[in-house]
Amino acid sequence: MRSQSSRSVVLSLFFLTSLIILFFPVPTQADSTIVPWLSGSFASPGNLFSVDGTFQDYQWNLLLVPNLPDMTVTWSCDVTSCEGYGGGFYSGGAAYGEIWSISLNSLLFTFTGEIGPGGAFREAGHCIPVDACPSYTFDQYYVNFTGFWSNGWYTVGTDNAIDFESDWGGAHQSNVSGWFSMTTTTPEPATLTLVGVGLAGLFVRLRRKS
Repeated sequence: MRSQSSRSVVLSLFFLTSLIILFFPVPTQADSTIVPWLSGSFASPGNLFSVDGTFQDYQWNLLLVPNLPDMTVTWSCDVTSCEGYGGGFYSGGAAYGEIWSISLNSLLFTFTGEIGPGGAFREAGHCIPVDACPSYTFDQYYVNFTGFWSNGWYTVGTDNAIDFESDWGGAHQSNVSGWFSMTTTTPEPATLTLVGVGLAGLFVRLRRKS
């Protein structure tokens, strides 16, 4: 009677583990492999918080939406110029992404993530009198993010973004860019599979004893 009960428990655990493997892929640090084309450093000229790229038949993009605060600048002036410095911190936000098939022109996977604790920094300068020296604003942002793709992949990364605006002699220049560094891993179900195999072996052993 006890043997029959033990077999039932083990069999139930085996089926439960199988369901977890099939429907709830859980990325682990020990059993994961890096997705090379979604890992590394990626330049994003002209964009502060978004980046995209292609690999073979894949077209991908990421968009970060940090909750940026109002930044207060403290100014210091003399008879010739003024300079201001300021900054602010943020504590959240969201991240989104997509992977498309170029040949099929169809959406394959989506990304949903969150912005981790970080900060935003601003440095600004303005010269007096006008055109005596360049006037400029320099905004620099550091954003980190994590999230999952709909196929179970896991991405963790950072974005260093710069917005530089200057005026000199009536000419306005703008330089906006972002630099993303990220790592994407795909979980290998090796650990869960071993658990399932172990449970199956235990079930067979109990069955032989009966």
